[in-house]
Amino acid sequence: EDSSLLILIFYVDNILFVGKCVAEMEALKRKLMASFSMKDLGNASHILGMRIQRDRDQRLLRLSQRGHIDKVL
Repeated sequence: EDSSLLILIFYVDNILFVGKCVAEMEALKRKLMASFSMKDLGNASHILGMRIQRDRDQRLLRLSQRGHIDKVL
């Protein structure tokens, strides 16, 4: 059976959806939005002080804490 893994990352009042199949993530998001007061903020570019960079063509996900490092140094 071809199924994909969906990961939901919760922090306070934020949810980050991570998964291989966009259609499955959208379906889950619609179900949650029907039950809870939520708004879709689009693709995440930052979370918990980390910058998120995606390259869908190369199937890469990069996380960077450069901003935090620059502050510390």
